[in-house]
Amino acid sequence: MKNKIVAVIIGISFLSILVLLFNSDERIIKRKLGQLVGIAAKEKDDSNFIFISKVKKLKSLFTYNCTLIFENELFPEIKNVDELLVVYNDLYNYVEEVEIELSDISIVIFNDSKAALTKVKGNSIVKPRQNEKSLIIEQDLEISWLKMNGKWQVFVINGINLWE
Repeated sequence: MKNKIVAVIIGISFLSILVLLFNSDERIIKRKLGQLVGIAAKEKDDSNFIFISKVKKLKSLFTYNCTLIFENELFPEIKNVDELLVVYNDLYNYVEEVEIELSDISIVIFNDSKAALTKVKGNSIVKPRQNEKSLIIEQDLEISWLKMNGKWQVFVINGINLWE
């Protein structure tokens, strides 16, 4: 009986360690970065259903008072999630396809896991619906995160262009 109790305690401890390893703040933020890329990317034949699900997910990934500053002609400065959704809708209707790739990802967690900073290089190819020339955008991104009600959300995105 004693051996069974010890085995159960060891098993529970092992599972707890695995959960902590797989749900570390860095892993969660990397997963959310992947979700942001999936939302921002667009395929030629994306349906309205896909758009609606992306809008819903986008809203959940950002704090209400988020700020987005990009140095390019596609994005104005955005000061809250409502403005973000309007700009996202406009861009989604303007572009036919968007390809995004992230590299050199670094994540630093601050303040007892209540804030984080991600630095990443972003490369995008934006193909407008009209027969306009595709845009190639290279940006260094700094993404500030806040942990709100136990969930990581984007508070600020600051993009610095590295145009080709």
